[in-house]
Amino acid sequence: AEWQIASRLGFGGAEMKPMRLLSCLVLRGTQSGSSSMNAGVQLRLYPLTAGWALLVAGLGSRYAASHHQASRSARLLRITVMALLGVYIVNSNIRMTHWRSPDALFLQDAKYWYRSVKVLHAKASELQATGDLQEALDYYQQSLNIFDDQAITDYCIARILINLGRFQEAYERFNKILTGHGIGLHDGNDFLWMTDLGYVLVQLGADAQGAHYLNEGLQRMPYSCYAWNALGVAQARQNQLEQAVQSLTQGLQCDPTSPLTWSNLAAVYAYGKAAPQASEALQEAMRLNASHPVIVHNAQVLTGALPGKELIFDLFIPKPGRR
Repeated sequence: AEWQIASRLGFGGAEMKPMRLLSCLVLRGTQSGSSSMNAGVQLRLYPLTAGWALLVAGLGSRYAASHHQASRSARLLRITVMALLGVYIVNSNIRMTHWRSPDALFLQDAKYWYRSVKVLHAKASELQATGDLQEALDYYQQSLNIFDDQAITDYCIARILINLGRFQEAYERFNKILTGHGIGLHDGNDFLWMTDLGYVLVQLGADAQGAHYLNEGLQRMPYSCYAWNALGVAQARQNQLEQAVQSLTQGLQCDPTSPLTWSNLAAVYAYGKAAPQASEALQEAMRLNASHPVIVHNAQVLTGALPGKELIFDLFIPKPGRR
């Protein structure tokens, strides 16, 4: 349609073809399943494609050419051009108000582009970032209802399920990712699902398998404090105490203020018959959080207040939310 209108306006020749192609690319870029989620949303925000830009330019050219004419058609063309310009200015200003915050922007996009998997994913990501996990799950699922093979969306759902303590459901999501086409995941972000899948497996008691995925993820992105802690716990449960100390120490280099990592390190030292190191690690855990139930339990076990009880290893994972 753009080609036909442009031809009638007198500029639909060879020079139109590359611009028409660009218009197609812009439009396709917002729909392609393999393109970036954020890039797709941003492309959709442009008010005009290249084809419509040429159409407006053509109307302007016609207006300039007929400026000195007094015919009825010339007056009608002037009115049309001014009306289009007015509509464009008003709509552009309305659109700019949507940019006052990510929440307002994605709310409007989801309202009018509710059949776009990317817009729905973007809205869910915003809700997840603000801690509204249940509504985020709903939007992620709406996106999957349109196109089910989105690994990045399934990963985001899995992460929410982990934060909600629904580890078996999260594991099923990871299985779906592993049997799909991996859309949205690549070499630059595959550490996300690897570390989180490893974390889930350790939570479910599959320590050897969990340690494998945690190692793979940490090789790609070593700055994950909770992953080092989970790897240390998995290794300790397999009686790999030396490796567990190394992993937990690496986790403390990442975050020296993690009380549970200090508590886990104390438990590993205790199992390794290194009482002085266990006492020092426990004191640091108590200094950071003396009221945590696991730390209190381990302190009582190590001081002999709970004879016959076992030391407890614990896991943690960051909660969603902007800081």
